Amino acid sequence: MNSFYKIYAFFLGVLFFSVFFILKPPEGSHTKKNNAEEVAILEVSHFQFFSVTNQKPELMISGKRGLQFKDREEFFDFHLTNFNPDFGGLKALKTKDNEESFYVGRGVKKENKYYFFDKVEYKNQDGIYFKAFKGNYDFKKRIFQSVGDFELVTQDGKFRGLDLYFDGNLEIMRANAPRGIIWLEN
Repeated sequence: MNSFYKIYAFFLGVLFFSVFFILKPPEGSHTKKNNAEEVAILEVSHFQFFSVTNQKPELMISGKRGLQFKDREEFFDFHLTNFNPDFGGLKALKTKDNEESFYVGRGVKKENKYYFFDKVEYKNQDGIYFKAFKGNYDFKKRIFQSVGDFELVTQDGKFRGLDLYFDGNLEIMRANAPRGIIWLEN
């Protein structure tokens, strides 16, 4: 057989085996893998959002990363500020009356509730400051509930405990196993 026919036979054999393996691949080697990871509808970096009701800002969120999904929003390394609903317009952005702020490592918002993870720090203009590892916050009702340990500083003292409940509207606090130091005025 001359070399021309050998080259022709070689490439014809390669073509035949290629077509054969495309139409009928070997069993077990061809599997599809689906990625079950959910994809965000919107992703933003270094953002600042405002929630406005009746043309009044009620909530401001600024952070490093935000994701929006069909049923929730997720935020990373962010600040959340809840303004007093009695003040309106751009004036509310400068007011300090009854304003409360959170710094959170990671949070998830579903409907009117935020679920905080990886560090929560709270402060308001009345001098209340607390830290917790995780908790949830209903910003319409202004109620925060921590899960687990917390540290609290007020004008009256410094406290620790478990499962802090704080109602910002009624200014009510409750906790399990509270202990602390009360500061007395001279």
